[in-house]
Amino acid sequence: MALALFIALAVGSTAGCRSQSPPVQRQQYLMGTTMSISIAGAETTLAHRAADAAFQEIRRLEGLMSTYLADSDISRVNRGAGQASVVVDAEVLGVIREALRYAHLSGGAFDIAFKPLARLWQFEPGSVPPSTAAVHAVLPLVDYRNVLIDEDGRVRLVRPGMAIGLGGIAKGYAADRAAEILEKMGIANATINAGGDVRVMGRPSPDRPWRIGIQHPRKRQALLDEVSLSMGAVATSGDYERFFVHEGQRYHHLLDVRTGFPARGCMSVTVIAASAMTADALSTAAFVLGPEAGLALIEGQPGVEAMIVDARGEVHRTTGFPTGGGV
Repeated sequence: MALALFIALAVGSTAGCRSQSPPVQRQQYLMGTTMSISIAGAETTLAHRAADAAFQEIRRLEGLMSTYLADSDISRVNRGAGQASVVVDAEVLGVIREALRYAHLSGGAFDIAFKPLARLWQFEPGSVPPSTAAVHAVLPLVDYRNVLIDEDGRVRLVRPGMAIGLGGIAKGYAADRAAEILEKMGIANATINAGGDVRVMGRPSPDRPWRIGIQHPRKRQALLDEVSLSMGAVATSGDYERFFVHEGQRYHHLLDVRTGFPARGCMSVTVIAASAMTADALSTAAFVLGPEAGLALIEGQPGVEAMIVDARGEVHRTTGFPTGGGV
């Protein structure tokens, strides 16, 4: 659910880099989005080998967590809804636990049990919203409190028809894991962009950090702001990538699970955090909560900052958000 950011690589020249090797930039389509990796200051053969390993790790996680793969752990959990607990990989269990923690933290604004609701919506040009009756019919199935983990680490969906999806957290987790793989292979300076969840390491050159531009939610070719990072992650959730307009009303994919319809308080939410998983989940939660409650949620998280563009286009920032600067 986090949308694309623009990374200003600032590595057109290798002058001043730790190595004279040119930067390596690679991308693959994984987890339903374009995943890109940029590596600076490393020997070219090593950089390509490390990127291959990072992509392989993301592909492994996709096999465990995608709802589009019938044999994934998440698909097996969904098939067992209302019937039995399902044994899942320990790593999947850890991501589900974290997702439920963010659900509790946000009062349910972040809810991995959203899948029955999402199936009613199509976000293509010419789409129409589902009926209120259809939405209300599935809302009882959308409740993270009915996603249970037993003492043996098995996952159970209490009600038949329930289904979970990790789309609001798995890509961030994948970016974090890819960063770990790169680091283990000796890469010190890189960015991983998992469909807009951006994890950074080091610098593109010794004299400057990575610069990450935040897209303006209503001006496609314009940047609203820019942040500079040498370690950490940035994720944006916005209403401007997957949407349709019907009878003059914009309908986007960031659904408020309390109403079953798109959340209306924000245009975009950008979160800076130590991990991409944290930034991913909190940007979604804050977007659904709206500007006031969303800012309050982020202000309560140590080491996390956010910028929120509300429905009127006004910009709100947490007290430590690095406007046009760096952290």
